[in-house]
Amino acid sequence: HLRPPYFDLHIELVSPRNQAHVDLLPGKSYALILLRTPSDVRLIADLKLNNEKIEGGHYIMFDKRKQIYRCYFAPSNIGKHTITFYAKRGDSDLGQYSSALDFKLDVTQMPLNPISFPKTWKNFFDLGLEVISPQNTHLVKLNNGADHIQILIKTPENVELLGRLQNEQKQKVKGGDQVYYNRRKNIWRCKFAPDRDGLFEALIMAKKKSDPGSYTSAVAFKIEARQIPSSPISYPRTWAPFYDLGLKIEAPRNRSNAIWADNASYAEVLIQAPNDVQFSCDIKYNNVKIENGSLAQYNNDKKLWQLLFAP
Repeated sequence: HLRPPYFDLHIELVSPRNQAHVDLLPGKSYALILLRTPSDVRLIADLKLNNEKIEGGHYIMFDKRKQIYRCYFAPSNIGKHTITFYAKRGDSDLGQYSSALDFKLDVTQMPLNPISFPKTWKNFFDLGLEVISPQNTHLVKLNNGADHIQILIKTPENVELLGRLQNEQKQKVKGGDQVYYNRRKNIWRCKFAPDRDGLFEALIMAKKKSDPGSYTSAVAFKIEARQIPSSPISYPRTWAPFYDLGLKIEAPRNRSNAIWADNASYAEVLIQAPNDVQFSCDIKYNNVKIENGSLAQYNNDKKLWQLLFAP
């Protein structure tokens, strides 16, 4: 079913030709539609069953080599589905998309290995990101006492990533993410630790290292957390040098807060580091440094750096 924007925006349907329906590809869990558009036209789509959008049901990628959009649609149930494409002119995310064409997808039998797709943004493709793990799913289940998930992403050398974990109310989970580049394996490790049971979104943002602007959304997964430990783990905020220099936090482990015991006069952080690494530290209250509030010293007995903080 072709609508006026299809013609106005000069969209070309490459495959399937001359039919208003699509089928799952033989032996696959998805249907594939190929479209060509002028360079200034952007496409988005959705897959619906009984007028309800199917989460993780579609994935649109632009094939730069062939200059076509490859659009994948993966049902999660049997039934008569509707695929709708929306289009607009202009390269920014602003502006109104109009429905341009739609197809019917009638699923009478579910494939043996149903798949789903994480949510992706234009940035994901423009910056050349690739999800290594998990594959073929938009939902990661966390249960049986597991306390975090890990997403592995490959990027070009000039791209850096940032993570954010948010709950169903779209509130950021403090200390809920740890995203770093593993130089040994040339891969980004993105860890997310929900602080309770429920549904969460693990959002990965990206930008070019040379870009002074802010990070923008690239890819997002849903996390279904069950039986999260009563003391959930959390991550302190870290920067690239932490991993590049091979540092390791010995205490406190798996938490984003330093502990100030009742009978102690300071809070202590213990860090293991190579011999040629030196430390300094400070403590701030309302972004103002507290004079004489911190001390960094090497503990020869423990072979650890001892960072002391007295609020």
